Amino acid sequence: MVPMRALTLFISTSSDGKVARENGDVDWLYKDPQTGFDAFYSEVDTLLIGRATFERILSRGAWPYIGKKTYVFSKNLKNKFGDDIEIVN
Repeated sequence: MVPMRALTLFISTSSDGKVARENGDVDWLYKDPQTGFDAFYSEVDTLLIGRATFERILSRGAWPYIGKKTYVFSKNLKNKFGDDIEIVN
């Protein structure tokens, strides 16, 4: 039997319930050191993200989550992005 792993959702939203600005930017997430993101992220070993988020992260430069297994949920992506990134249809 495979042991169950904990799944934790950590998400920041603005007061109007949005995650990203209208232009898709999430820069505001990293400006407040009180969010607890760094402490949370240090315990994370796997990321589950959608295609749009994945593409947004890639548009900012080098992949920042090296060493973290990442599952990208997409109906369209087919490319191989590295050993740690797996596309899930």
